[in-house]
Amino acid sequence: MEKKANLKFPHRSNAQYCAYKVIDLLKNGEPFTVEEISNELDMTQSSVRRHLKQLWTLDLVYIKAWDKMGNNTTAVYRWGTHPDAKRPPALTDAEYSRRHRARLSQQKALHRHQDAGRLDK
Repeated sequence: MEKKANLKFPHRSNAQYCAYKVIDLLKNGEPFTVEEISNELDMTQSSVRRHLKQLWTLDLVYIKAWDKMGNNTTAVYRWGTHPDAKRPPALTDAEYSRRHRARLSQQKALHRHQDAGRLDK
């Protein structure tokens, strides 16, 4: 028989219900980000983060990987007791500037190409 986690949410029975919804979703074996859990269970991201933090502190979930979404890095959680994935290092100022200049260069090239197409007409 599986041992239930001793989740304590003072004065909030609804919070316990929400925590168990998160647990049931993660127990299916699929990894999820906070945003995905929030969308799947129709909960706010802050409440999902709060429940995941408690589950992570109890060593019931772990960080399987880190996803890059634009300039943000977000954790991908999974049910289990494996070691957490190492967070990738943040961009240095030089790397950030290099990417920014490359993006600006691409945008300028695109605008030049679009302007050239207008002049041909």
